[in-house]
Amino acid sequence: MKPAVSSSSSMMLLACLLVYRSILIHYSPIMDCDEVYNYWEPLHFMLFGSGMQTWEYSPEYSLRTFAYLTPIYLVGRATLWIRSTMDKVMLFKILRSSLAGVTGWAEFEVFNSLLESPGIDDVIAYVYLSFSLMSPGMFHASGALLPSSTAMQMVMFSVAQLIRSFDGGAQQIYCIRNAIFIGLCATLAIGWPFCALCWIPCGLYAIWVHYSISDGTSYVSNIVRLLCRTLAHAIVIQILVTGIDFVYYQKLTIPSLNIFLYNTGSSGGDELYGVEAWTYYFKNLLLNFNVIALLSIASIPLLIWDFGWAKTFSFTANKTRLLQMHVLPSLFCWMLVIGVRPHKEERFVFPVYSLFCVSAAETLTSMFRRLNILLKANVGYGNDILGKSLFLCVLMLCSLISMSRMLALHHYYSAPIEIYSSLFERMKLVQASSSRSNMHVCVGGEWYRFPSSFFLPDSLQLSYLPSSFKGQLPQPFPPGGVSVDPTGPFNNKNREEESRYISGGVNSCAFLIALVFDYDRKSSDSVYSILDEMKADATGTWKNIENRPFLNAEGTSVLVRSLYLPFASQTPAMGQYQLFAKTIF
Repeated sequence: MKPAVSSSSSMMLLACLLVYRSILIHYSPIMDCDEVYNYWEPLHFMLFGSGMQTWEYSPEYSLRTFAYLTPIYLVGRATLWIRSTMDKVMLFKILRSSLAGVTGWAEFEVFNSLLESPGIDDVIAYVYLSFSLMSPGMFHASGALLPSSTAMQMVMFSVAQLIRSFDGGAQQIYCIRNAIFIGLCATLAIGWPFCALCWIPCGLYAIWVHYSISDGTSYVSNIVRLLCRTLAHAIVIQILVTGIDFVYYQKLTIPSLNIFLYNTGSSGGDELYGVEAWTYYFKNLLLNFNVIALLSIASIPLLIWDFGWAKTFSFTANKTRLLQMHVLPSLFCWMLVIGVRPHKEERFVFPVYSLFCVSAAETLTSMFRRLNILLKANVGYGNDILGKSLFLCVLMLCSLISMSRMLALHHYYSAPIEIYSSLFERMKLVQASSSRSNMHVCVGGEWYRFPSSFFLPDSLQLSYLPSSFKGQLPQPFPPGGVSVDPTGPFNNKNREEESRYISGGVNSCAFLIALVFDYDRKSSDSVYSILDEMKADATGTWKNIENRPFLNAEGTSVLVRSLYLPFASQTPAMGQYQLFAKTIF
């Protein structure tokens, strides 16, 4: 029996993880425009009555649920109640820290469950926490306002409950029920029903446990009660979700069902937004998890070896194998399902990010124990110094690569948030001496790096200029709410809608934000046509008032753009993320 972990040590670790995640997330750029336009913008609309609406929030399609945003909306409303004069940028940071803090709490739960489980080596818990805290994937997924990020957090809470259930006893059924309930919330309440796949092993394990604890005649009734309880919980959750969506859409609708049918039906689905080769996720995992990803892949042959040589290698505990039998099916089934889909995005991998860390921690620990046993079998003694040195070398290598990747993300891609933050601060000064309102901040090809309306004061409105992008752009939410007809037409085919572009072009803009590369004059996606319009603008004089460096990926080698290498002979090619203002600014 393991000695109990002191409550003071646990609370200290939890506090450290909350602070670590809450601070670190602000060094991460927003990686996905879907996070902004499908979640931060509707949240801004819920809080302030304005924001940019995508077609998924049109009452005609209603693919997104407002139930997912309700908890963070309540946090935002409570924050504004405590301090009503708080500016929106600070509120955005508090909300983002809150999201990241939940990830820190989930990491603590997984670590604590591994540490307290009698059949699981303590080393696995510490290696898991190290991997999770240092991985670039967790760095930017931890505070993302995305269903896939929330699913990741719920997978972590669920895994922690399942690990606690391994000990048996009175708490086994209680922990399994908690894990199933968490899975139901993830499937029904966050608007991304596909993540249910991650809980299939949990469901099978629950059925097996209810069967195994039966006296031989009541196992059917035990399983039936389990299924009925699960169904009852699902009905209650769905009623609450439907009620919240009814408040906004003013009609009975089930967005989770709508999005499932859209992506699995014949209407085109997510393939309209681009397709990627099968190698996409492999490259992505190497960037976000480097050594951790390779160790996770190695866990499959290692588990097979473990079962084949279990009698010889008796050091392998049954609960450790049980842990892998829960983690690996969820992990690799999920990767298989999203891997065969033509449309691929980094956020689709978020739900199983923590499972990579758990499986890699068990694999690394098991590999070095096997090494020690092989040394004893062949030379008569185990070389603990050699084994521990190699172990630490792997952790150091992973740490250095991960740190370099996180620094690269911060240094190369933080310009948009910095530029919009600067614009917000400038407008606070201008508004004190100017009564102008309803001014337009215009973007062309950089529409997808807009960090959200939290970075625009009430006097500014985001507007679009034509660019090489020919898909469907968002538009402002109608003043009457989501249930009324949108301000312009929407379609579910990603067809361009000309009504999205600002009337009058550059002449109607007060500010303009563009990404400029030196080589870009002859590019088909050049911003120079917009810059030429600015020069010809008769309504005022344009001036470049702010610049931030931004990576020119096409002009930089793969290694240099992937990692931050300040002492390398080759330096990254950088463009300029520029803020322009007209006349009086």
